[in-house]
Amino acid sequence: MERPILAKAPAKSILEFLTTENCQIENQTPNSKSLTSKRTYYHPKKLKKWDEFNIKTMEEIYNGKLMEEARKKDCNNLFFPILDPFDCMVSDESGTLNVLIKWTNTIVTRALRAVEHTLHPSIWIAKRGGTKMSGGWASKSQSRLKPDAGAVAACDKSQSVERLPKDYKTASKWNSEHLRVEFLDENGDWKEGATKDNYTMPIAQVYTYCLTSGCRYGCIVSTSEAFIFRIKPLETRPGETT
Repeated sequence: MERPILAKAPAKSILEFLTTENCQIENQTPNSKSLTSKRTYYHPKKLKKWDEFNIKTMEEIYNGKLMEEARKKDCNNLFFPILDPFDCMVSDESGTLNVLIKWTNTIVTRALRAVEHTLHPSIWIAKRGGTKMSGGWASKSQSRLKPDAGAVAACDKSQSVERLPKDYKTASKWNSEHLRVEFLDENGDWKEGATKDNYTMPIAQVYTYCLTSGCRYGCIVSTSEAFIFRIKPLETRPGETT
């Protein structure tokens, strides 16, 4: 008997659309363990949990306008994409990309388009070109780095200014919790030798994308999480100077 295709009834609001339960992914044994080639990436000095952003923050953004739009019940075209169960068996980058394009990218893009004329958001776009973006900097060897995806202002028809570089990783090969436990100490500093390990390279990879495109925000996306980070000045400890 054929396996059923996964489908859901249309959402009644953007909030419902974005918070619906995702399809269950079967993360299979990866075909390889490599995460990224060790090019001339920069590691951030440290990583600390971003605990300032929560539901209360979202309710206050734009003086409450963001959540007001998200809760409206008169949104149209919030149809969930269809995934065949075979799409949900993921073992490598191509399978990860397939799910993220069919499911995650489609949902996020439809939600952003629904508020395009009221909140003027940036839009998730496919792989960027390899040129240095406005406001960034790069050495010659880094000037043609290519994020797996990015974001641009909906009104920016030239798509010349990067807003949020993203890189896709296979969930069975990389997750942020393992990174935190194995490679960072309690202060968020790298443990000895951590920055030379292949497991930490995805952080350096997207961090470097941010530097070369002049972005404060970056994202690593898999079928199990979106690891979003913000770049900020390094805080000094008592007695230290910058």
